[in-house]
Amino acid sequence: MILADEHRAHEIICFLAGQYVKGWKAFLIAEQIHIAEVNQVSKISKELGTIIRISCLETSVIALANIISSQKDSIHLDYLFDYAARVPSAFPLSPKGESLAKIVDDYRHLYKQFGQTRTKVFDQRDQLLVHLDKKLLENPRLHMNNPISDDELKHIYSFLHTTIYTFATYLSNKDNLPTFDKVKSREIKNDFSIMLS
Repeated sequence: MILADEHRAHEIICFLAGQYVKGWKAFLIAEQIHIAEVNQVSKISKELGTIIRISCLETSVIALANIISSQKDSIHLDYLFDYAARVPSAFPLSPKGESLAKIVDDYRHLYKQFGQTRTKVFDQRDQLLVHLDKKLLENPRLHMNNPISDDELKHIYSFLHTTIYTFATYLSNKDNLPTFDKVKSREIKNDFSIMLS
């Protein structure tokens, strides 16, 4: 029987992993469309490719913002860290001999290195994706001032994968966890090669 604390930890990880899977897959799809367009092998119209690519990038940024948000009433990465530090018994398979609080501190330290990327994600989300900021009337290219690069997205998604997966391994019950550890760019590339042939 799963204790209530571990059940809550399981639910937190499920929500975060679900957002990770959605955002990372959307990013990989956008990347494959871009590669197909650059290599001029896309069999879909440029307009359709652009719409799909932009939609996927927006989905990726919004999912990422959901994970890294620190809003009080939200499920986010800091919420997972806080919960793990406060209720270490919810993660019964955490390494013996090393306190979960120390592990959480190590991950928090790594997470802080993404401060600039996080700011860019929130700027994109708040100024352009979830509503159109009135500042755009004075500066229509405002969203171009601080763009998020593909490398930045890859880097933070890689960190999130490692972090969420690590905390998931500390649970005794891994039932119904999203298969976020199996999101493979190779599978998406194969799907696109079939779709474009």
